[in-house]
Amino acid sequence: MQALSSKPSQLSCPRAQAQRGFVAMFLIILAAIVAVTAITKRVWGNADPVTTGRLETQNAMRLAKEALLVYVATHGRLPCPADVRTNNYSPTNEGTIDTTNCGGTGVSAIGLVPWKGLGLEAVKDSSNVCLWYAVSGNLKVGIAGAKRHPINADSDGAFQVRDATGALLAGNLVDTKNNAAAIIFAPNSPLTTGGITQDRSPPNNPTRTVCVLPRGNSNNQVAQQYLDSTAATIGGNPAATDNWNVPNTALNAAPVTVKTFIQGYVNGSFPLSDLNDQLAWITAEEFAKASTQYAAKTAATALTYFYQNTSVVPQYGQGIAMYPSAAATAGGACASNSTSGFLPISCAQTSAWNTYYTSGYNGDTSLPDLLQPSTGDNWGSKINYRVSSKCLSPSLNCSGAGSFLNYGSVSNLQAVITVTGRTGTTFTATSYTK
Repeated sequence: MQALSSKPSQLSCPRAQAQRGFVAMFLIILAAIVAVTAITKRVWGNADPVTTGRLETQNAMRLAKEALLVYVATHGRLPCPADVRTNNYSPTNEGTIDTTNCGGTGVSAIGLVPWKGLGLEAVKDSSNVCLWYAVSGNLKVGIAGAKRHPINADSDGAFQVRDATGALLAGNLVDTKNNAAAIIFAPNSPLTTGGITQDRSPPNNPTRTVCVLPRGNSNNQVAQQYLDSTAATIGGNPAATDNWNVPNTALNAAPVTVKTFIQGYVNGSFPLSDLNDQLAWITAEEFAKASTQYAAKTAATALTYFYQNTSVVPQYGQGIAMYPSAAATAGGACASNSTSGFLPISCAQTSAWNTYYTSGYNGDTSLPDLLQPSTGDNWGSKINYRVSSKCLSPSLNCSGAGSFLNYGSVSNLQAVITVTGRTGTTFTATSYTK
């Protein structure tokens, strides 16, 4: 079992213990971390004469960014922030991904980096303040009971970033493909900003023990004590004046810029006396690379589940299994004995595939979530599927007529999934089974 990803320079992962099926999740995570490490060069936006405190902050922000992208590679979307309300707050929820107080469907959200939900210890800046996080509404996980907006590698973020001088660091109003998908904030020490003196004094008997916050019954009330507003008007449209607020605007599948955030740290200093927030961000291309890896893993896992389950259906007999043939068009039914095309939504040749696609096996519905814009996402046109003719009829270990597939220098493959990344880039993610 092996995975290749990221063309033209391919990343290969060590061969796992031999077994039927596609790439294991830890290989996808490893590939995501390697990719993220290579693409974090622009998160600060300016040359930075590093001090000890600044290095501590940057390392925390880099760790948070890598963890967020690994989450995308394993879940397909960015997580909601951690809840920052302090009224009636349960301490067991501290640092968890909050899907109940995350805004409506398609609405951007702001709160703490969900460190516990990302498998981290609390991530803090050099002033010992926990990092904050804003996520584009169209790219976040679906909140409890709500439909998600369909996305794929071509989905754009909703945020611009400008520095305190007005220079544009991320985003473009005319072409939203340069927008940021998410922002990570280091609040640094409190200021008098936006007409208030920030007060981070904890309430009596605080329920939080790691990221202790002042009392507040809304994210915005608490956010104003950490993220800054400035009397200056930072250029652009929309103009930027604060970092603590995200508009309550539902984004569709092709969002416009709804918020500009301000990088307070410029060339080793903070030029605005009322804004000292330090920002890092996830670009739309970085999000696309991680989500493309997720799509490859999910499609491959679905095929593996299907093959494993058809091997125990009574009509075939123990160990007798097959793969579905390919569809000629994205979102279409399989074409009889077709070995190359797209993943099919239905397949008369393999009736068990229709059951799998409709309801999943053992509750797994990842494939319909991946391919159906009406209920999930819109990856169908980006997922190329090739299958060996030896595996298109019920047989033991793909022993039908024909030959196995090759991918690069790897031979004797049963099936290959290749997912194309963001339009205009050469990134692909590939999984195969042998």
